[in-house]
Amino acid sequence: MSKIIGIDISKQTFDVSYLEKDKWIHKIFKNQNRGFEQFTKLIGTSDWIVMEASGPYYVQLATFLHASNFNVCVLNPLIIRRYSQTRLYRAKTDKKDAKTIAEYGAQYELKRWCPESKPSIEIKQLYTALELLKKQKHQTKDTRIL
Repeated sequence: MSKIIGIDISKQTFDVSYLEKDKWIHKIFKNQNRGFEQFTKLIGTSDWIVMEASGPYYVQLATFLHASNFNVCVLNPLIIRRYSQTRLYRAKTDKKDAKTIAEYGAQYELKRWCPESKPSIEIKQLYTALELLKKQKHQTKDTRIL
């Protein structure tokens, strides 16, 4: 039987939570290739991995899992926050967040995540650089007036 695995990811580590035989299992892995490989030993081919799009931290793990042909779903963090509020959860720990993400994944239909194409990433980076230059130009104009 497939399981839904919730992941709360941060810069250094990622917390994993899933239900197995009516018991919640919690594990912590390093947010690096070695940790990714250790984590894949827990995953079956029909399992779903659900995580939030939390800053830049999720991209490397999600891309690794997608390349390894696992079912990965990446959610907007606001979805999980609102779900947590509807459940009246007050605790805010990495362990609890991973469990909440897994619970959400078990209740709702999940969409498979695919990484963005390289041209799309490059366009976003160019756009970000352009916006930064515009901001710097605007700040430079403001300082000459004073």
